[in-house]
Amino acid sequence: MVDNRVVNGGLAQKRRIRNDRTRSPCEMIWPVQIKRVLVVVEGPHDVSCIERVLAPRLLAEVEFAAAGNVGAVMHVSRALAGGARPFVAVRDRDLLTSDQVDALCRQMPNLFVWPGRCLENELLHPPLLASAVRSTAAELDEATVRELMRSLAEEQREEMVADLVERRLREEIVDEPGGPIRRRLPDAADPREELTPSVQLEVRLRDRAEGARRRVDTHARVTQLVRNELAARFEHEHMALINGKRALRQLRAIHPLRTADQLEALLLKHISEGIVVPPGFARLFGRISDLADLG
Repeated sequence: MVDNRVVNGGLAQKRRIRNDRTRSPCEMIWPVQIKRVLVVVEGPHDVSCIERVLAPRLLAEVEFAAAGNVGAVMHVSRALAGGARPFVAVRDRDLLTSDQVDALCRQMPNLFVWPGRCLENELLHPPLLASAVRSTAAELDEATVRELMRSLAEEQREEMVADLVERRLREEIVDEPGGPIRRRLPDAADPREELTPSVQLEVRLRDRAEGARRRVDTHARVTQLVRNELAARFEHEHMALINGKRALRQLRAIHPLRTADQLEALLLKHISEGIVVPPGFARLFGRISDLADLG
């Protein structure tokens, strides 16, 4: 669900600026009551992680807003685009291709997409993970981390296929509740009469059933297509494709910490101290710094 305070607050700010003729041009461009960068993320966990690694000088300039999910982040980004307040909307990459990410970012310049499937993929960055585990007196090198990540990605490969197939089928076959309803009416219904709620329900159910039937009919073709596309990507993108949230929970054998939460905290501590900063976090820090005009 979209946090309407984020959207409505931004739109209201745009209206206030447009309607206030008493301010100086400088104040009209940069309202005096808003001095901080807005960082829109998907959920509270994203807020917590980014807060823990941002340098104090950046954190002092940032206000966070958890939109709720990836769709809500996209909605908020569109709603705030062109407003006076600087913002960045941070979303998971999920299983998007590089071309799809590039296209989204061209359409929405305020969008930031994690390089991997989600924020947690950044915590699996081999130099970071190896350094953090070694700080616990355990032995781990980057080569071992990379081998482990490849193994975990292979285990998740069929899940990736299923997710991509489901997404492709939704894109190719769209239920059309507003389609040619009249010709799908029951034979006994009079097309000239207003549709009753029960008939409307029947039409919707027929739409869904037809969509489901068409998805089943095309499932085999789409699945083979997705397998071929994933095979072409897998060798050089498996680190980005892996489900980072699950992978963090599967690393119990390589570190002496008791829980995945403790490992995550250690990894975030290493980032915050600048010991190892994964590329995605480095890029995000740069975006926020630029928006805050801190250089």
